Amino acid sequence: MTPSLPTTTMPLTLLPRSLWIEIWTFLDAKEILQTAQVSKSWNNDISSEVLQRVAENTYGADLAHDAYNMHDFYKRSWRKLLRDDNRLGAYPTILLQDDDTTVCWCRDNHGDSDYYTCNVVALQYKRRSDTLRVLFEARGESDLRSPLESSVAYYDEHLDHYQGARPNRNDDPVEHTPEATTNAAYRGCMTFPSHVLGPGSGPKYFVYANGVGVAPGFVLLECADYSACVLFEGSARDAFRGKPYTSPNLDPFLKGNENYERWAGRLVPHSVLTRESTWWVDEDEYKDV
Repeated sequence: MTPSLPTTTMPLTLLPRSLWIEIWTFLDAKEILQTAQVSKSWNNDISSEVLQRVAENTYGADLAHDAYNMHDFYKRSWRKLLRDDNRLGAYPTILLQDDDTTVCWCRDNHGDSDYYTCNVVALQYKRRSDTLRVLFEARGESDLRSPLESSVAYYDEHLDHYQGARPNRNDDPVEHTPEATTNAAYRGCMTFPSHVLGPGSGPKYFVYANGVGVAPGFVLLECADYSACVLFEGSARDAFRGKPYTSPNLDPFLKGNENYERWAGRLVPHSVLTRESTWWVDEDEYKDV
């Protein structure tokens, strides 16, 4: 019989407290709270300083401190902030500024004489309210439709039609050009209830200013004036898993020349941008709705 080799183990209590603190800071919000329940001594050692470092590593220093200082719900407690997973101050975000698939074009029967387009630049998931924020910028002629008639939808195989909804009208600000004579523009954020994302692995659509169909939740995509764009495939949970956190006050919109070059290079025909009655809207023309 082969004798077993001796084994040696180091009791956890022999590790210095400073080393435990360093190890704990690499945990995420759920793990550090579970670790604090192992024993009274660990709960005491996992101080506010340790929890602060975990929050900074998880959400980024700026988002962590903004939520800690601004939201009364957390009462300036890192433990409460982590227990809530900072759902008030950190939104998982998909940035889409350079994604050509997230552009809605208007059907146009008059060449370049009438031109309308909407670009989705980012998506945010509000975990606490279970809603989707669509950050967008739309440009077109003076009769450009209101973005509040837009829809997010998915195809329901059981009912054999698209299910969706318009945005919640009072949740987020939208800026626009209210008195433009030859052109108009909107930009800002629309918030949709998450049920419009639907179950399953199919695509989730956004379409600008198409309204909703004849029945509640029934969305007409095929006959909308604007083409539908795909926001993402599959479930919202999978789409946002592992995405970076951003602030509720995220402003992903390019300004000035950078914004003009993006639209001129990707989204708008040269003949529209250079016509005598200019199509472009300057930054200072935007007003709050």
